[in-house]
Formats: sequence, structure tokens, C-alpha cells
Amino acid sequence: MLINTFNDNSATDFVLQERSLSIAKAIDGTPLSVLEQKDRRETATQLIFLIKRVNDLINVGAKLNELQIATLASDLLDFCQHETLEDILMLFKMARKGELGNKIYRLDAMVIFQEWMPAYLELKYQEKERFLERKKSEQAAADMEASKGKWNAETKENYRKLQVSMIANKKEVKKPSEPYLQNSTDFEVVFKKELKELSEKELKVLKKEYGFRQSYKRYLELVNGELKLRLKSN
Repeated sequence: MLINTFNDNSATDFVLQERSLSIAKAIDGTPLSVLEQKDRRETATQLIFLIKRVNDLINVGAKLNELQIATLASDLLDFCQHETLEDILMLFKMARKGELGNKIYRLDAMVIFQEWMPAYLELKYQEKERFLERKKSEQAAADMEASKGKWNAETKENYRKLQVSMIANKKEVKKPSEPYLQNSTDFEVVFKKELKELSEKELKVLKKEYGFRQSYKRYLELVNGELKLRLKSN
């Protein structure tokens, strides 16, 4: 955990953690409000550490003094209750690299809260939106995979009505629109079962109807197969 690396004398773990950190990973951290409830003093110490670090790294004329650093840590705890410690680290990391706005000539609370913070929170919001879109896409794909090749009762009944309509009325009707119904193994199993329930006369009517339309080629093959089976059994 990032929070366990701050007091490492060599700072190696901290550097490695910071290098691998991203906004997406920062979002998964523990909110400051939760950390503060567990140990307010320790959380404040971590924030002061990060503020001092960015204060030392950014080369500007006007920097934060000890009182300003302590006050800023308190302000961050007030303002960033829903952000994580990793968010603050990412904020300062991006800021020192010039990724959160224009060049600055001083470092103080106004710069952090009015320039850096809004820019970072906008990037964080965009990352959350991308995350939600990915989750929706993954769920949609999972739902499609789960339903692929499976016929529910309503679909079977609609297909049965299609057959009845063709036999009784001999009207032009459309085949089911779902691609997997016409191409899957499950479709053939269900369709063959339906064909066995038809009389030979009804099968010949279907054969004639399917023969008029190239798009029903697979249907025709299955009907012919059922007729040949009955011919052999006779």
C-alpha cells in the first residue's frame, strides 16, 4: 500500500509506487474521510509529507512556510473528504510536471485549490466516466454471451407462430431477426424438434414456401432432412 511507503528511509518503495500510479489506480484508494476516522494524526502527517515534497520539488520564488504547510494539510482534509491519498499524490505529481495548467510563479493554497485541483478533478471525472462505460460494455458482452444460443419461452412461441402463419396463410413472413437464432446449434435443435411435431403435409407446404426464398436455404435443408427421415422410417 502507498500509505506504508512514506517513512521508508531509502524512499525506493515510494518512488516505485509513484511511478506506477495513475488516476484510475488513485480512484481505488481509501478516501481521506475513512483514513481520518482510523487515524487523524497519521493522515495529517502523510498529507504534510506530500505537501513538503512538492514544495521542495517546484522551483518558484514564493514557497510555503511551515505554518502554510500545516494549514494546507488541514484544508485538504476539509475539501478532499472523498478523494484518496493517492489522488493527492497524483495531483502533485501532475502539477510538478506542468500537466494541470499554466506555469506558476508561486506556490500557495490559491494555486493548489483554484488551479490544480479543478483541473485534476475534471480528469478524475473523465476517468470515472470511462470506467463506467467499460463496465457497461463488459456487462453487455457478458449478457450477450449468456443469452447466445438460448431460446426462452417467448421466443419459441413467436417462432411457432411464424410456422403456423406460413402453413395456414401462405403469406410472406420474415424470419427471426436475431442472428444467433438462424446460425446456432441451439437453433437447429429447437427447429428440428418443431418439425417433428408437424404432419407430412405441413412439412411439404413449408418445403414449398422455403424453396421460393434463397434466404431460407438453411430452413429448407432442415425440412428436407426431416422428410427424408420419415421416408426411411416408412
